Amino acid sequence: MEQREIKVLRKEEGYAVLECGLCEGTGADPVIGFGKCPACGGRGTIRVREPYVQCGYCSSEGIHRDRRGFPRRLTCSVCSGKGVVSVPGETKTCPACQGSGRTLTDEFGLPCAICSGKGVVRA
Repeated sequence: MEQREIKVLRKEEGYAVLECGLCEGTGADPVIGFGKCPACGGRGTIRVREPYVQCGYCSSEGIHRDRRGFPRRLTCSVCSGKGVVSVPGETKTCPACQGSGRTLTDEFGLPCAICSGKGVVRA
């Protein structure tokens, strides 16, 4: 699955304010079509500590998909629906999952145990 681009709205000291990965900035719950987005609380934006990377497990969509790629009613367990995760220091692509955030041999589609689903490990 290809990573979706997360828009950076502004920078604050040590943080970035980004468009919510789950609702794509609308503030509405994208799965049921109404109500507040569970990831951003209806604001359409999220605040994340820098540095950060786009979530490998959900490809920055913020939603959990099963191993066949079908969306489930759950937000991503790795990024909590934000589409990004904070990572301290230098990183490199996870050697176990090759950046997908998923264990390649796992039939259940669980997050990679080496990178915790982020898709990257410390360099």
